[in-house]
Amino acid sequence: MATPADHLPQAIADEKLSSFITSIGLPCPSSVSQLSVSAQFHAVYAISFKSEDLKYVVPAASTELILRVSGDHIPDRKTRNEVACLQWLKIHSKIPVPAVVKWDATTANLLEREFILLERVPGQSIDSLYIRLTDESKLSIVQQLADIVVQMHDKTWDVVGGLTIDDGDLTGQTIHPGPILDEMFWMPPDIVAHWDPHVPGESFATLNVEGPFRGFAEYSAAQLEKLAYAISKHPMTAPVRYFVPRVNLLTAALREDGLDSLGKTVNSGLKYVLAHRDLHLGRDLHLGNVMYDHATGRITGVLDWEFAGLVPERMWNPVRCFLWNCKNDENSKAEQRKLLTDFKGHCESRGVFLHIDGLMEHIEPPSEDEIPTPTQLRASLNTLLTYLGGMVNFFPRNKRIDKMETWKEAVEVALKELGF
Repeated sequence: MATPADHLPQAIADEKLSSFITSIGLPCPSSVSQLSVSAQFHAVYAISFKSEDLKYVVPAASTELILRVSGDHIPDRKTRNEVACLQWLKIHSKIPVPAVVKWDATTANLLEREFILLERVPGQSIDSLYIRLTDESKLSIVQQLADIVVQMHDKTWDVVGGLTIDDGDLTGQTIHPGPILDEMFWMPPDIVAHWDPHVPGESFATLNVEGPFRGFAEYSAAQLEKLAYAISKHPMTAPVRYFVPRVNLLTAALREDGLDSLGKTVNSGLKYVLAHRDLHLGRDLHLGNVMYDHATGRITGVLDWEFAGLVPERMWNPVRCFLWNCKNDENSKAEQRKLLTDFKGHCESRGVFLHIDGLMEHIEPPSEDEIPTPTQLRASLNTLLTYLGGMVNFFPRNKRIDKMETWKEAVEVALKELGF
């Protein structure tokens, strides 16, 4: 199966990069080089200037910059979302994030690509030096990250979605809620590969939700509508098409407005916060995206905000990658558990409680004679979105077909718990 990295831009020659930099109003760089990083959605370049050129690259604090050149995965909204999130955090928090120097969410530039030019954050990613950290250093990192997460929860919103920003805004004055971002979206290169041969005419807009949405119920209804549409169209989802009528009934119920409506119940008591990652994958607030100065013991920056979004506060860590050191072994899991214990302890000492497991945790469904609580309904709804989303994401690629029966059972249970 293709990955987003398979659709990154071709390498850009140094001469063209230098010409591009001057074309956006900056001095000619003293050096340019492509970085070998594991970015999935951007080609990444280091851009350096002479020390006397610092005044031209404000608000960057140094003459070392990073150029992120976008692939063709999610046109326009991903670039705007990342810029808006970075600018908002600069204005409204003390979270260390790189300053934005220039950006363009169009292809009307010399590179013919969307791009963001950022200051280069000093230090190393924590995962790369984790083995050298003392227990004292790890505890300090956990405490600093707790302070970062608390700041993200301090501001609440009234929508599910992303953030967006107007063209040319470098000060964050036009930031407002915008379309949602999700790594599970059907992106243009994959639509061409897996939809066009079977169902010509589908597009990013027909297969993915937009937003922002006035709460989790409205978001869920929009997502279910898109999933039902995809299941009804693609031949590889034909074996699960019998779910569509019930999903459509649930979608309609979520959109009803009455005081005792399902949508009102689902939204009951919810607050929405800015999270570092989207609703379902949520993988990026791991230690590979946290920069650290080993000499000072301070976190110097949190990177990669392109899929950040406004989510129910319980869903800020949906697949539990927070504090993961990016190693795929049992010791890594044990380390993460230890750090999470320290994290909870630090939060409690501050009088703060943050949900680590989110809506992905198992919540016992109501018995037959019980009325489901809002939490139980949200858990069932999230389960339904997860497994229907898996069917729509994998089956058209002829992947995970062996999971079909298991996933069908999970969908059946979730629909019954929701009363459909």
